[in-house]
Amino acid sequence: MDSDGEDRVADIPNLLASLRDEPLAVAVARRTKRSESLWFRFFYTTFKYLFNILAGYCMDFGNFSAINRASAERISCMYELLLHYPAALLSSKLPIIRVPLGRGERYTGRSKMNFIGLAIHGLGAVAAFSDRVLARMMMGSVAIQCAGMLAIAVAVVMKMLGATSPGWATTVVGSALALLIETLVATMAGLLIVLDPRQAQIALPSEIGAKFIKSKDYSALALQSLETKNA
Repeated sequence: MDSDGEDRVADIPNLLASLRDEPLAVAVARRTKRSESLWFRFFYTTFKYLFNILAGYCMDFGNFSAINRASAERISCMYELLLHYPAALLSSKLPIIRVPLGRGERYTGRSKMNFIGLAIHGLGAVAAFSDRVLARMMMGSVAIQCAGMLAIAVAVVMKMLGATSPGWATTVVGSALALLIETLVATMAGLLIVLDPRQAQIALPSEIGAKFIKSKDYSALALQSLETKNA
């Protein structure tokens, strides 16, 4: 949860209560009321629709969530966690319980997140499903190429029948060929990026965390500090 007041402390029991029947699930806050501007809500709604089209999942929650240790250890071994936490939850196949909760008011100040930051954050969610996005792009590319070849065939037939004006068939065929080449190049580029063997060399969050978190006996340190203070 965030500590700016938008994730309300009073909502924590609601998230924990939803895990009683399914302890391995993840309870997430689905916002029923938002305090952002109309402009922000417009772009956020647009992003949700685009994400649903590209990845096939409904992204209707954020970071505010309750998760047990076993589930946390599971997603800590997923590289998607480095890109986007909610996307990692969706990709983990863990049961997700959406708890309708309102968004609180910030304690002070205003959010410094601008449009560029929001766009990068959204791209991280899409990148976490790069394989699914590529598969859908390939299906769309095939559909576009079929439509392009059909348009070329129709233009050629109409040209042979003399049912077109001068230059019309050439324009249609040229535009269709350009569209076919562009979609083919874009699909091949995406395929090479996703299938790059170097992607498998990305360090996992659990491995990265081990470099920053050291195991110490904090109870012994606290006792030593207390004894030093009393002395």
